[in-house]
Amino acid sequence: MTSQRNDIAIVNFANDVSWYREGQQRLREELNKFNPEIAFFGFQTEEQIGSPKHHENPYAFKVYCFNRVMAMGFNKIIYADSSLYPIKSIQPIIDHLDNVGYVMEDSGHFAGQWCNENALNYFGVTKDEIKDVPMFTAGFLGLDLSRDIPRRFFNHWYNSMINGAFKGSWSDHRHDMTCGSVIAKCHFDMEYIPVCTYLAYIGASYPKPKETTIFHLKPTI
Repeated sequence: MTSQRNDIAIVNFANDVSWYREGQQRLREELNKFNPEIAFFGFQTEEQIGSPKHHENPYAFKVYCFNRVMAMGFNKIIYADSSLYPIKSIQPIIDHLDNVGYVMEDSGHFAGQWCNENALNYFGVTKDEIKDVPMFTAGFLGLDLSRDIPRRFFNHWYNSMINGAFKGSWSDHRHDMTCGSVIAKCHFDMEYIPVCTYLAYIGASYPKPKETTIFHLKPTI
């Protein structure tokens, strides 16, 4: 029997949309197959984590997931969306988290395109000033909250959510992803892993995944 690590956990939130729930179960099963030593927590209601509703404060649940698992005593926490499908051990990701203190993968998008006026005002920046600020993929984020920079990043991210900077339309804003990226790059100059290192969309319209790929991403179950 594999003994479970008591310092690291993977967390996911899936509301009552059926394919999110199915994806959460798939994620749980595949992670347990490859990394049974890593604790997995799958939450399904905002009440479980003390979060506002998704429609009231989009993606606030991610921040509350970190808080909930941190309160259980875990310092190293990885958030993984329901669309992620593990195809092998996540050990390289764990090694990166152990060595660097955080794991953020470049999404290939830029904050200037996906930051609404509300968030611009909160951060005190213009679209032109952040037009070249790269965004990380917020559906996959690892933080070692026992370390200074990741913890300070998280606190800023949490405060931006509390102050309403996540809120806005999906047409011109990426909520938690936009806010987190502005904080990561403009406040702490955090380094991203190159795009498509660990995550890869699969299908006829996408390039062949790299050998380093650990998660396939599927837009539907």
